Amino acid sequence: MKLHLCFAGPPTPPRHLEIMPVTEGKTGVDKIYLAKTNVSAILKKMLYKYKEGKKNEVFPGFWIEKKSFLDIVKELHEEGRNLYVLDPDGEDIRTAEIKENPVFILGDHKGLPEKEYKRLKQICIPITIGKRTYFASQTVAVVNNELDRREDDGRLAR
Repeated sequence: MKLHLCFAGPPTPPRHLEIMPVTEGKTGVDKIYLAKTNVSAILKKMLYKYKEGKKNEVFPGFWIEKKSFLDIVKELHEEGRNLYVLDPDGEDIRTAEIKENPVFILGDHKGLPEKEYKRLKQICIPITIGKRTYFASQTVAVVNNELDRREDDGRLAR
C-alpha cells in the first residue's frame, strides 16, 4: 500500500510526500518503521530534505517532490487506478462496488477545497464510511478494514 500526502499550505506549497515503506532489509539502513511516535519527525525531515526540481528519496520508500494535489490525482487516473473520494453524501462503502487498484481520496479537517472537489467528482466515485465525521486516521482504518473483508471473501483482488 502507498500513501500520498499533499501539503498545500505555506511556506512553499505544494509538497507531495509519497510513502511506501520498504519492509525487507536491516532497520535503520534499508528500511525505517513508520509508527505513531515518529510520524511527525519523519514528515518534518522529509519536508526539510526537499530538493528543487527533483523527486527526492529521503528514506527507503519515502519520497518528496513539488506536485499539486490535482496533478497527483490526474496521474493516478491516467495510470488506470479506480478513484474514490470520501464524501458524506456518497454511496455507502459497504454496498459500493470497489474495483481493483482502488485509490481513496480524503481531505483534512476542513475537507477538500471546493474548486478541487468539483474536478474530483468528474473522475472519482463518491463513497462514505458512515453518517458521522471521523479523524483521517480513523477513516483510513475503516477503509482498510473494508478492503481486508472484501479480499478475504473474494470480492476484491489487490
